Amino acid sequence: MKKWYIITGALCLLMLVTTAVFLVLLPDRVPMHYNFAGEMDRMGSKYENLLWPGVSLVMAGIFVLAAKEKKTTEKEQKILLLAAIYTLLLFYVLGVYFMYKALRYGSAAEIAGNQFDQILRFTMLGTGVLLVLLSNLMPKTTRNALFGIRTTWSQYSDTTWRKSQRFGAFSGVLCGGLIILSAVFFSGSVCLVIDTVLVLVWAVAAGAASWKYYREETAKDGQEPHDR
Repeated sequence: MKKWYIITGALCLLMLVTTAVFLVLLPDRVPMHYNFAGEMDRMGSKYENLLWPGVSLVMAGIFVLAAKEKKTTEKEQKILLLAAIYTLLLFYVLGVYFMYKALRYGSAAEIAGNQFDQILRFTMLGTGVLLVLLSNLMPKTTRNALFGIRTTWSQYSDTTWRKSQRFGAFSGVLCGGLIILSAVFFSGSVCLVIDTVLVLVWAVAAGAASWKYYREETAKDGQEPHDR
């Protein structure tokens, strides 16, 4: 189990070191936002890129603290740490990508491309991959306060939890795969709309499935279901 904590810590350190190197190389003012036409519409301080390691450390800290709770089993610790590692990897890749874009701002190759389109498609691609990875962890979890399809219905019993996670995993992988495909075949703006709809549909479907499993379980127990 120790190795998973080491990997998580190493990724946090790598994010900090990589960001520090980019801060040395970047000019004081860098592009921070692009409009839908692909034109840069806001310059900002290069130190705004500290947001990448900042958010990463907070998210990793939440998962690590949850994993270190006394009641957490070794299996649950591994799942929480893997979720932290996958999330850290996404933020690391996105951080490096955005800082590299800022470093190359003004070059002929960058000017020729639609920056907004490229950024959106790359971000959605990473989001889709992360969703697939996290979804694969869901069926392995037990009831917890942090990770998985967490509704009051899914947490009614071990059975409703297990069924909800299986549905969430299958539908999450499908949703993530479609997000990846949209990033490959559609423009950034179209991809953003499609992926927003996909995630909303997935969330609603997962919630509805947990309600269905809850109703089935309460019926077996001879209880009346409650809209909890």
